Amino acid sequence: MSGIAKQPPSSFQQLRLLRKILIKKDSGKLSYVSQSGHHGEIVINKGSFVDASQVSKELPIFFSEAVKHCSWKRMLFGNSPDLMNPIEAICLTINDIQWNHATIMLLKRLFSKLPAVRIRMVPLYRYKYNDGLTYLVLYQQAIKTHNFLLKDFLSDNDIETLKPRVKVLVLGYCLGLITAIPKQNTTTNNKNSNVGIAARILRRIRGI
Repeated sequence: MSGIAKQPPSSFQQLRLLRKILIKKDSGKLSYVSQSGHHGEIVINKGSFVDASQVSKELPIFFSEAVKHCSWKRMLFGNSPDLMNPIEAICLTINDIQWNHATIMLLKRLFSKLPAVRIRMVPLYRYKYNDGLTYLVLYQQAIKTHNFLLKDFLSDNDIETLKPRVKVLVLGYCLGLITAIPKQNTTTNNKNSNVGIAARILRRIRGI
């Protein structure tokens, strides 16, 4: 699978929609019109892609180009004989995506706006992703950092450093491996952290 982005996407419109469909394991047809005028359709059955050959043609365009429009029509399907695991399909696609500088910087800005997130660990090498190390770095940084922000993961402005990092973020975002920490939990964590600091100070005072 391969795809070259000619224009930076104007929003996460198509990525948000795909993310919702895969997380809900929904069934139906995802239709879109790319910035270059391509009319595409991706069939999904219970969260899995249908027709591997069609998927291998559509996903690179879907991820590479801006979309003018995308929509989802729920449909019921029987047992589909040619299903493709969404993790593997997206991993293979992102492996070969070659976004230009403008697209990478735009994706950096968009991901940098997200609130604190959690990262779920998945051994992506099992799904033929060729840069599991970058995802591992993301995961380790997230578990070591309280209220982890993606803007910290994307703090480097070197384009060669950003390319693999943006790739794993798009991959993880669409597959639901990156999830926002609820504000209530963030507040609770901050309170617990403050209580813990206060308790340690009190113990030190008592020990003097």
